[in-house]
Amino acid sequence: MFHRQMLKILTAVFGLLAVGCASLGPRFYVDVSALRDSQLAERRTYVVYPGLQGVDPTDLQFREFAGQLERVLLAKGFKPAALNARPDLLILLSYGIGEPRTSYYSYPVFGRVSGGTSTFTASTFGPGGFTQTTGTVTSPTRHGVVGTRTAARREFQRWAAIEAVDIETFINTQKISQAWRTEMTSSGSSGDLRRVLPVMLAASQPYIGVNTRQQVRRVLNDDSPEVVAIR
Repeated sequence: MFHRQMLKILTAVFGLLAVGCASLGPRFYVDVSALRDSQLAERRTYVVYPGLQGVDPTDLQFREFAGQLERVLLAKGFKPAALNARPDLLILLSYGIGEPRTSYYSYPVFGRVSGGTSTFTASTFGPGGFTQTTGTVTSPTRHGVVGTRTAARREFQRWAAIEAVDIETFINTQKISQAWRTEMTSSGSSGDLRRVLPVMLAASQPYIGVNTRQQVRRVLNDDSPEVVAIR
């Protein structure tokens, strides 16, 4: 009776966990690396422009991604330049996705493992001399690993970069000077850049305009607050 009740409780708990995990959706692992020129003063007003050759600022996909980036910049205290006013920064947005790569992995297969009977012999020594005992031990059928299987996994390499060019330096020297640059990379099963790019932008938000000193990994999903705010 106790075991039946415990089984019901465990089934209910795992059911709730499954519902909770389903609501969160798949996880996205995003690696972020950011650099900043500490010699430049803070620059806050900007215009966003494509960093990819051949992409027009009026391209519908770019406009969608640029709008998401602007929500990230606004949360970090940046402001779009007023109409006909010279911005402090030209912010270039680049993004892309590679061809899928297939990898293979093995996983265990679980099933019922048959029990069996084994014979044992034991010897003891006492006042009457040696005594030999023979018997059998029976193991019950149990649940365990019965084999392995191999499966294929397809992954896409997704990337994005946000580069801020200092306008004043360019006007004075005619040289392109990066104020800061933030790069994001992510590998996963989704080849839909419109789904993944908002996640990568959300992952980059804490590191816009700063120096991370090293690559930082963030784990987000579709329902993460930062992602929802950007979409």
